[in-house]
Amino acid sequence: MKIKGITIWEQYAEFILLGAVGVVFCIYLVSQLSSSTNAVRIDNAEMTPSEIDDRLTDKAEALSRLLRDDAPIPSEISMEKPDPMLPAFQASLGESILPSTSTTMPRVRMAVDTGSAIDVSGQAYLVPQIAAPTTPVTMQFRDGLDEVVVEANEELQDRFDAAPFDVTWVTAGTSFDVAALLEQYRTPGPDGALPVRDKWYGDRIDILDVIVEREEMRNGEWIDRQQVALLPGQTSFRSMLEEEEVDAGLRDELLAQLIRPGVQDAVVRPEFLLTRNSEWVHPAMYDMDGADGADAVLVLRRKYQAMVQQSKQKQAELERLGGSMSGGESGGSGSGGGGPM
Repeated sequence: MKIKGITIWEQYAEFILLGAVGVVFCIYLVSQLSSSTNAVRIDNAEMTPSEIDDRLTDKAEALSRLLRDDAPIPSEISMEKPDPMLPAFQASLGESILPSTSTTMPRVRMAVDTGSAIDVSGQAYLVPQIAAPTTPVTMQFRDGLDEVVVEANEELQDRFDAAPFDVTWVTAGTSFDVAALLEQYRTPGPDGALPVRDKWYGDRIDILDVIVEREEMRNGEWIDRQQVALLPGQTSFRSMLEEEEVDAGLRDELLAQLIRPGVQDAVVRPEFLLTRNSEWVHPAMYDMDGADGADAVLVLRRKYQAMVQQSKQKQAELERLGGSMSGGESGGSGSGGGGPM
């Protein structure tokens, strides 16, 4: 075998590589068998892998004993008691609720834009002169109160012992020029008086109550003036206005109710009680201005009610004789005449 020209490294390369691998294996084997190579630190103590399992078992058993219902409370566990609150609460009951410091809120200054030549603080405003309403127009009615109305009002039960609840009454109607009064509010008064500001009356007239009085003429003289009582169940604020003190709160409450739909109309134009024949006619149909239109409407209404009554009587007579009228001729739908025209 010729080895001439071959270096020693080339001749023994396999042996050198095999020796290096053996050295590395020996170092690894020694490191694995050493006690400090895979050791870990638990609770400030180094433990080998063979010791970790036993230590975990001991910890688990100790924790299990602490979780049992009959386990004693460890002495190292202590609960801090909170500060008592009752003495502090009782002491605060007698103290002032006012803050130690006060904040000054800005105040709004309001003035009427009347020009620089007018002293606002001493400026006079218009005092409205409310004109009297027109001459009242009255109308007398005769009818019978509905049984439901009597049963619902104790005042009527005291007056009527039993049916029929026939009654005679007089309804008065008049007119009041609200538009003229509003125009007076907007017009400057004499001696430079300023008109009433629209924010003060809301550009409307609120009527809180209507008082009706009656007198008796005897021997050419009017005597015995009496105030007419309200109808049972009538919408009215009279009892509230008769209180000793009417403050801003009561004023706001009354005005808030008056702006609700139908309340103002119920105070000014209350309807009469429900009657059997609906003879009552709303005062708006009265001839307050001397015209003939309202009287004509009342005459037609009376004729219509008379025709309905005759039709009902004929229907009752035919039924007594064993016959009947065809539908629509009995007038049953118009017999009630409910409500005013």
